[in-house]
Amino acid sequence: MKAMAQVFLSYAREDEEKVKNLHQKLSRLGFKPWMDKNDILPGEKWKSSIQKAIQCSDFFLVCLSANSFSKRGFLQKEIKDALDIWQEMLDSDIYLIPVRLEDCEVPENLRDFQWVNLFEEDGWIRLVKAIQVGMERRAKVSASELPGLERIFSQIQQLEERYQTQPENADNRMQLGKHLFLLGNSESALEHFLAAAKLKPDPRGIGKGWIILASLTLGDTKTVKQILNEGDFQYRDWDYYKLIYESWCSALDGSSNAWEALISRCLEGKKFPPLDIHSPPYVYLELAAGLAATDQINQAWKAIDLSEVYRLPPLDGELYMCGLASMPTFDKLHEDSKYRAILEDWFDSHINHLKLYPLKELRAKIAEWHNRR
Repeated sequence: MKAMAQVFLSYAREDEEKVKNLHQKLSRLGFKPWMDKNDILPGEKWKSSIQKAIQCSDFFLVCLSANSFSKRGFLQKEIKDALDIWQEMLDSDIYLIPVRLEDCEVPENLRDFQWVNLFEEDGWIRLVKAIQVGMERRAKVSASELPGLERIFSQIQQLEERYQTQPENADNRMQLGKHLFLLGNSESALEHFLAAAKLKPDPRGIGKGWIILASLTLGDTKTVKQILNEGDFQYRDWDYYKLIYESWCSALDGSSNAWEALISRCLEGKKFPPLDIHSPPYVYLELAAGLAATDQINQAWKAIDLSEVYRLPPLDGELYMCGLASMPTFDKLHEDSKYRAILEDWFDSHINHLKLYPLKELRAKIAEWHNRR
């Protein structure tokens, strides 16, 4: 088990004293609890500090009470961010844990998660056990002694085995689709994304986002336009993803200036608006994929460089770096001798903390894996 699992504590300001006590108890057991009052230093930007802490934490504890149930504002944003992260995990992972500080109602968006009653006699023991079991499960799934690529192959095998026994498990199919997509198999990925959409409601549109990406990779602008016209998407930064998807569609349909607005705002200005956007690695990587797929090679390289996708936590960082190596949308970068050399240098200089091979070797190993299948 990871010696210093980071545990993010989300709470209503009125419950601060109770949460401070929880912070102290977790610290004494060797965990690394994160609480805004304790961990944001004077002079740091509190919004970006909280967002970064959520991204880097192994567990997200949302502390519930009568105070938090009716609370609007940043507490709800923290929960939304945690739910976004949970969507990218295996369905067996323990990550988001509702912790009831008192007998109170649980918000509807958290009712799918088993909560723990900290005010009951065995509540503390059950909470600690959940964190410990969560770390043990992730250690087994990630097989962290393996190099990053082999770990990803191992994850895909486990997801495929689960699919054989649980074909109606929508979360598993979404995760399997995501892994296959980032390793360059858009056709199979799209099948899983579409199946998951039929099996489970997707009110926030995260699954539709993956369907759009796979469809664009396959050149299917008709499906993408239909989904975009269906209306409201509620996951973070949707407005910026939508701009990318609309521009990508226009470029595939032959528009010569499809990317003009995004290039001027995002690449020449060196910032994707707004300045404090929560997820630039993902946004820039999708922008890069669209640019590369529509022959905007130089601009695609700029977007890759700005993405800093290698800064993501290792499991995500390894998977998305593999996407950069193997997604067909980036093939034209790899085929161009000038940009291939630039990309190899960039890639190889940023994988020190990721258990990945140099780019050229990584591409060969992924191709070999596809051939074996």
